[in-house]
Amino acid sequence: MLDVSPRIRHVAVLICTVLPVLAATGCGSALSAEKQAELSFFGLVRPGGVAVSNAGDVFVVDEGNNRVLKLTAGATSQEELPFVGLESPEGIAVNDSGDLFVVDTNNDRVLKLSAGATQQVELSFKGVSEPHSVAVSDAGSVYVSDFGNHRLVGIPAGGTRALIAPKAPVGSNYLGIAVDPTTNHVVAAGGAVDPIRDISDTAMTIPALGETFSSYVAIDDRGTLFASDLPGRKVLMLPKGATEPTELTDLKIDEIKGIAVNDAGTELYATDGKANKVVKVPVPGGSENAAGSSTSAATSTTTTSLAQVGATVTSISAVPTSTAPVATSTIPPMRTPLTTFGNGAWAVGTDIAAGVYKTPGAPASADFPFCIYSIYPYKGASVDELLDGKTFQGQQYLRLTAGQVVETQGCKWTLDG
Repeated sequence: MLDVSPRIRHVAVLICTVLPVLAATGCGSALSAEKQAELSFFGLVRPGGVAVSNAGDVFVVDEGNNRVLKLTAGATSQEELPFVGLESPEGIAVNDSGDLFVVDTNNDRVLKLSAGATQQVELSFKGVSEPHSVAVSDAGSVYVSDFGNHRLVGIPAGGTRALIAPKAPVGSNYLGIAVDPTTNHVVAAGGAVDPIRDISDTAMTIPALGETFSSYVAIDDRGTLFASDLPGRKVLMLPKGATEPTELTDLKIDEIKGIAVNDAGTELYATDGKANKVVKVPVPGGSENAAGSSTSAATSTTTTSLAQVGATVTSISAVPTSTAPVATSTIPPMRTPLTTFGNGAWAVGTDIAAGVYKTPGAPASADFPFCIYSIYPYKGASVDELLDGKTFQGQQYLRLTAGQVVETQGCKWTLDG
């Protein structure tokens, strides 16, 4: 299962979701843009994702130049990192160890550069299409928004197969994700028609940030959510438990292309895709809030799996590597094959009986009133070996034979013959 460590680097994640119109929300007072500082990056062309480490180092994806840059804390000169072969990279994340994760969008891959390393490693996200953003836990679980396939996927720490979070509605155009360390929930959003969603058991829409458009999000260690508006000129802040957002700042910025916040929630970083710069602004009340939450943040060490935050976790591909064994199957062993099943991955002949199954379809009241199934020829089969798959509404029959693996979401199936 995908674990979510509570110490997540809450970095810039590219998302398209919903924010209230600022003039209509009654947002709180804005921080003056005079407090904005431009960081000493130079030569940028369409900078995108930005991330900040716990040491204060700032990393930026220079999309137009196909490179990744680092500005060490306190330094005035940038450093180009040894990523090679990039083509329009977008998302970036950094963990507590200083390992970097970069989404190489046009090459449909996700790369890792370990702290101090000089050579990148491609992670096993085989089959992703137009990935846009990445988030990583200190335990090693990596999450990616698979925009082209309209899904949210991840690889667990030490694992070799990509998994899907079924409570993140399939069919959404996910551009970005983040993780709330106070709840261990994945926060995701997808496209102009989908709100920011807390991918918990109910995939609930986050209040006050759910009905109009926004662009990018970040979350600090207190669980405060930061989100930019669709025009890319403002950032709103929604503290944990709040129901109305506050305008963080009226930035002197033309087009926000990525945001990041430090762990303590005292400084916000943003890239300007038109002016080709990276800026930093203080967060109102950040120092007081960080001081008040330092004890709880330091003592919060609970690890949660996506089975807990998303009801179930469904494997979507098996991508073995030459250096690690294939992950043990997540399908629970059962003595007697079942004749009914629902969300999850099921081995035919072991977990469920072979035969023809019938479903009446998804409940009309469901958040995502569709059924989804995928059939693979055997356990551990890759997504390229998919035998059959479908997203549908209404009644459906499905014939399953022993040895196959079926993955389903949204419907209950009953043996019909």
